[in-house]
Amino acid sequence: MRSLALIALLGMMGCEAAPQYEHVHASTLTLKIGNSGCSGTAVGRYTILTATHCIAGHVGKPDRFATLTANGRLCEIWKAVDDGNDHALLTVSCEFKAVAELGKGAKAGRTPALGTKVFMFGSPLDFTDLLRFGRVAGNRHIALMGTFPLAFSTAQLKAAGL
Repeated sequence: MRSLALIALLGMMGCEAAPQYEHVHASTLTLKIGNSGCSGTAVGRYTILTATHCIAGHVGKPDRFATLTANGRLCEIWKAVDDGNDHALLTVSCEFKAVAELGKGAKAGRTPALGTKVFMFGSPLDFTDLLRFGRVAGNRHIALMGTFPLAFSTAQLKAAGL
């Protein structure tokens, strides 16, 4: 009977898990690269996932290290890898304690099903921590205007264990 009372009490207190977006917020980064603002996600202790167009013109030559600020912390960009689909992985000098993990539906190469609920934190332009909710309404590959060659290939990233 005591166990049942405890379970009922905890249930009334709203002892449920935090919403999924609360768990990813800690790994969401506001990036400043040059004069532009962008979003990023810490995906490793020293690795940021961002859009290639965010770093175009700032990174690209092996002998030129660029810097960015991630949530106000100045970081050197040691490596940049572009997958050709406007995704860039940056290896930086700053260490991140909170790191994002891919959920079941977010695996590389998997197209989300129509109607799938999605959310995202982002920091476009000079905005910070915009939380957006929606559903997948369609899937379309959009070609970018121009390419942004970077100094390191995907093969080099894999060889480095990143």
